Amino acid sequence: MLERVIVGRLLEVAQGFVRRQLDDDVGIRIAASREGCSYLEWRMKLMEFLDATPEGLTPDDGAEFVRPRIAGWEIDMDTQTMRIVLRSQDPAPRQVRALSI
Repeated sequence: MLERVIVGRLLEVAQGFVRRQLDDDVGIRIAASREGCSYLEWRMKLMEFLDATPEGLTPDDGAEFVRPRIAGWEIDMDTQTMRIVLRSQDPAPRQVRALSI
């Protein structure tokens, strides 16, 4: 029972990120090219993940959508609260080009 609650909450957090990602067409195009598929294929994959349930979550879903978004989580049994730590979404630092003279 506890496992189902934990997986359900982690899934909700990952699905929230995917919902926000669906509003970013440029981000979807970049992710699709990184994954080696078309824009429409990646968008459909995101939309299919939104239908995932804790019982139907596949290892591929976990590896592709949940694990990259969540850095860690913990449960405080005294207060019965769950703390989820998200991974930073900071963009990679830009490379500085040397000016040629």
